[in-house]
Amino acid sequence: MANRKLSVAVAITLGVFVLDVLTPVEYAEWVLYLIPTFIAASSLRRSYIFYVPSVCTLLVVLGYFLSPPGGDPQRAIVNRSMGVGVLWAVSYLLLGRKKAQETLERLYNEVENRVEDRTKELSEANESLHAEIKERKRTVEALRRTSGLITKILESITDAFFALDENLVVTYFNSAAARLLNRNAEDVVGRQLFEAFPEARGSIFEENYIRAIREKVTLAFEVYFPVKPYENWYDVRVYPQESGISVYFQVTTERKKAEDEIRKLNEVLQRRAQELELAYKNMESFSYSVSHDLRAPLRMISSMSDIVLKDCYDKLDDAGRKLLKSIQGNAKRMDKLVLAILDLAKAGRREMKIAEIDMEKEARLIADELKAMPLNVNLNIKQLPPAHGDITLIHQVLTNLLSNAVKFTKGRDVASIEVGGWSEESENVYYVKDNGAGFDMNHANKLFGVFHRLHSAKEFEGIGIGLSIVQRIIQRHGGRVWAEGKPDEGATFYFTLPIKEHCPMCKIINY
Repeated sequence: MANRKLSVAVAITLGVFVLDVLTPVEYAEWVLYLIPTFIAASSLRRSYIFYVPSVCTLLVVLGYFLSPPGGDPQRAIVNRSMGVGVLWAVSYLLLGRKKAQETLERLYNEVENRVEDRTKELSEANESLHAEIKERKRTVEALRRTSGLITKILESITDAFFALDENLVVTYFNSAAARLLNRNAEDVVGRQLFEAFPEARGSIFEENYIRAIREKVTLAFEVYFPVKPYENWYDVRVYPQESGISVYFQVTTERKKAEDEIRKLNEVLQRRAQELELAYKNMESFSYSVSHDLRAPLRMISSMSDIVLKDCYDKLDDAGRKLLKSIQGNAKRMDKLVLAILDLAKAGRREMKIAEIDMEKEARLIADELKAMPLNVNLNIKQLPPAHGDITLIHQVLTNLLSNAVKFTKGRDVASIEVGGWSEESENVYYVKDNGAGFDMNHANKLFGVFHRLHSAKEFEGIGIGLSIVQRIIQRHGGRVWAEGKPDEGATFYFTLPIKEHCPMCKIINY
C-alpha cells in the first residue's frame, strides 16, 4: 500500500512539473506540489519526509527557468520563493504530524503490548487459580476421605478412644468409649470432659490429662476407679497432640480377675511343686538309703554261697550245686540292680558344676577305653560342637550311649558306630549311631523307662536303666533325648544341650 502511494506521488509530481514547464512562469503551479507532498508524507518514514520538499524545490527552480516567460519576473521569483517556503512549512507540519502519529502508534503498541502482557498474566493467574482451586478441591476431597477412613478406623478398633482439646473439651468420642462408659457420643462431644463426667473430677484421670497437655508427654497408667457407675479397672494411654490429647483406654476388670485367679492358682501349683520336689527328694533319699542297705545282705548271700560251694562242694549233689550257683547269680544280678538304682539316684541328686566341655575330646577318651577291649568295632567320631554342662554327668551320658551301641552290635561281623553333632540356633544336637539290632519305633516310648527292655536278657545283657540315667541327666541340663531305629537295621540316639545363652543351669549359677 505504501509503495502504491509513493508511485502516485511521483506521478503527480512529474505531472505538475510538466504543467509548470508548459505554462508561463508567472502562474503559481507550485501549489499543486502540495498534493504529492501530502500523499508521499503518509507513506514515507519520518527521516525521508524532507526528500519530498527538496525534490519539489528543485523542480520549482527548474520550472522557473524552463517555463515560458510572462508577467513580472520579480513577482514570479517572489511567488515561487513563497511556494518553496510553503512546501517546507507544510513538510515541517507533516513531519510533526508524522512524529506525533508515530509516537501515538508507539504508545498504542506499548499499551497494546502491556494490555496483552497483562492479559496473559491474568490468563496465567486465572489458570493457576483454577488449578489451585482444583487442587484444593482434590485436597479437601482427600481430607474428607481420610477423615472418613480415620473415623472408620477409630470406630472399628476395640480400644475405647476419645480426643480432648487444650481446655479438656471432648472433640471425638468413639463407639467403644460410648459402650464402655454407657454414654451417647452426642451427650459428650463439645462438652468439657469433667462436666460430662463429674464423678472423675479431681481424680488421677484429670491430673494425668492436664499433665500430658502441659508437658507434651506420653503417659500410660492402670488404675481402679471405685465410683459408681464407672466402678472398674482401667488401662489408659495418653498421647499429646498439637492442641490437646488423644486417650485410649480399656476396661481391664475381667483381666484383673483372671490375673488374680492365675496368681492364686500359681501359688497353689508352686506349693504343690514344692511338695512334689520334697517328696521326690525324699523318695531319692529313700531309694539311695534302701539301695545302699540292700547291698550288705546281697553281698552276704553271695559270700555265703561261695563258702558253701567251696567247703561243701563234695557233699552236694548236682541239684544242690546248681541251686547254689543260681542263688549266687541272682544275688549278683540283684547287686547290679541296686548299683543301677544308686546311679539313677546319684544322677538326680548330684550337684552340677557347669563348665565348657570339649565333647569331641570326651567321646575320644571313651572310644579309647572301648578300643582297649577285644572288640571288632569300627568307631567313627566326627567333629562335635563344644557344650556347656557338668563334665562328669555328660561323660556318663556318652559312656552309656557308646556302651549301649557296642552291646547291641555284638552280633555283627563288623560293628559300625558313629558319633556326630551339629549346632542350631539355641542348642547343640549330638547323636550316637550304630548298625546293631535296632528296634521297632512303635515301642520307642519305652526305651527310656526304668527297667524297660525291648530285648530279652538272653539276647543282650543289662538291666534296662542306662537310658533312664541318660534321660535324667540331659533333662537336668535343659535338653531333650529321643531315638530312631528299625529292627535289625541299627539305631540312632539323639540328645541336645542348650548353648550358653539359652542354658538354664548357666543362668542359675551365673556362669
